[in-house]
Amino acid sequence: MKAYKSFLLLFLGALSSVTAAALYVWILTFRYPMLASGLQGATGKTWGLLIGIPACIGVVTGLLFPFWQRMVGIANRLVRTVLLWIVTMSVAVVIGLGWLVLKTGKPTIFFELLSLDRGLILLAAVLAGIFFHLLRMLTGETHEAEASVGRKLKTTIEFRPDATQTAHGIALITDLQGFSAFFNQPWAQAYVPDYLDMVLKAVSTVLLGGEKFWSDHETLEPLLHPVHQKFLGDGVLYLWTPPAGKDDFSNEFVAQLTNRLWFLKNEFPAINKACTGHIPSSFKLPPKIRFGLARGRIYELTRKDSSEKEYMGFCINLASRLQSYCNDLGFIASANLNISQATLDRIGFIKVVATKIKGFQRETVIIDRCEYENLKAATKSELFEKFN
Repeated sequence: MKAYKSFLLLFLGALSSVTAAALYVWILTFRYPMLASGLQGATGKTWGLLIGIPACIGVVTGLLFPFWQRMVGIANRLVRTVLLWIVTMSVAVVIGLGWLVLKTGKPTIFFELLSLDRGLILLAAVLAGIFFHLLRMLTGETHEAEASVGRKLKTTIEFRPDATQTAHGIALITDLQGFSAFFNQPWAQAYVPDYLDMVLKAVSTVLLGGEKFWSDHETLEPLLHPVHQKFLGDGVLYLWTPPAGKDDFSNEFVAQLTNRLWFLKNEFPAINKACTGHIPSSFKLPPKIRFGLARGRIYELTRKDSSEKEYMGFCINLASRLQSYCNDLGFIASANLNISQATLDRIGFIKVVATKIKGFQRETVIIDRCEYENLKAATKSELFEKFN
């Protein structure tokens, strides 16, 4: 952890605490006018205490923050931050009142002062936490930096064994063919976010429903929503599990999902054309989007240090291999989707055997009949065999 990052947390903590304390005192002067006149004649020592004590509380809170966020399993960053300020402020108030009891020798003063404006003290703690959170966002102090403040990671990623769940699932991997070449063009990095947003919006429209912003502007009905999605750099992983109360997917959903992805693959040039208003025409965009689709058992894992979920499973690995298996094909799905032959004939798909998928021997897959027939004879003989 670099020293300047530690200093940044301490400074933001002190600034947040002093700001909240100033608001606290300002509110008190309205509720108790006698305080306003007292502050006008306050000495430098008094002002030093009014500023120094909140600043010290803020410094301690900033110092504790990286350890606190690793100990508390609250996903919401704002709630987690505010809770820390409430705890540290409460401890500081108790310590301060305890010191007054020892100084004055009057135990009753503890309860008398504690009962005074407790809600206002809590409000000050909440405001300090909000200020701290906003300042961290404004200064770009990232979540990853928070996690490593004060110490390096002691362990690798670990999962909770008691939180592991298994389910039947479908995995989809999308990939943009030629994305690296697009990204490496001069000045292309300035347009990558807009382009990815447009492409992912198109994929989301096909999966989640909505009006297509490309081609005929057709409105699509939503399909079963995926339970997980993860950006992979130049593509996305999507996972589905059966609807609540069901043990398996309906044949209609699997057929619709397959058909929509096939149409999206064919309409990708229209999506690129729709992006030209956001990206200069001189840039060479990825020419194809590829999909790999597979079905099987998936395992949901929960991180030990957070509520974040990770997934693994045979179908995820297979979907990843399928989308990259043959660059001339935009869509390859495993035959374990169990789509009926009548449906395959209706949507124009055939079964073939993929013979050289890394890690998978002789996997039966379904592909677009026209795309397969347009493959070069050498590619067919090298990568596929006919399905008997």
